[in-house]
Amino acid sequence: MSAHRLRRNRTLAEALDACGQIERSGLGVDLMIQAAVRRGQSLPAFDEPDGREVRVTLFGPHDPDIIERLGTLPEATWDQLTTHELIALDAVRHGVARSQVAPEAARHLVERGLIEPGGRGDAPYVYSGMLETTGGQGLLTFPVIRALAEYPKGASLSELATAIGTRDTRALKRTLQWMRRSDLAYTTGRTRGARWHLRRGRILDLLQEDTTD
Repeated sequence: MSAHRLRRNRTLAEALDACGQIERSGLGVDLMIQAAVRRGQSLPAFDEPDGREVRVTLFGPHDPDIIERLGTLPEATWDQLTTHELIALDAVRHGVARSQVAPEAARHLVERGLIEPGGRGDAPYVYSGMLETTGGQGLLTFPVIRALAEYPKGASLSELATAIGTRDTRALKRTLQWMRRSDLAYTTGRTRGARWHLRRGRILDLLQEDTTD
């Protein structure tokens, strides 16, 4: 691999430099990926159409919930994350199955306290409690429990949203992730086909504890 680097488009390089997106040759890609992850944007797409030039596509739409969550991380933490760890952190946002996330990168994120296993088997990772922004407020726990009780074979995210009558999918996702971390719910299936299930035994145990107290 040659160590020689060439700025194929000097005007683009100067524009990105002025915007603070590159600091020196070789860092631009890392910074673009980090910026996308921090804002909940799709990762940059790279294409080499003719083998001589690289085309980069940056995506504008962002996720305010992700900005709020990841905005709590100090700059020192971002500086320590490798490109592989950034891509793994983005995979958590998309609910990618655990087996599809780079094991070493995921392990480092777990050690840093940024993510945690979301359930048994191949269930996706979830953001850790340190990234929870609601502090328990704004969660739909009881409506979700009542709705899941009506779905013995599990319910999809859209079915739950309809059942509890909410359009706030971000709050619904936060609630489900909190319930999974608290061992009140679990998932089967993957990504869009995932279905949520209530851990009825766990709910009954908690109710009995409350009654005893």
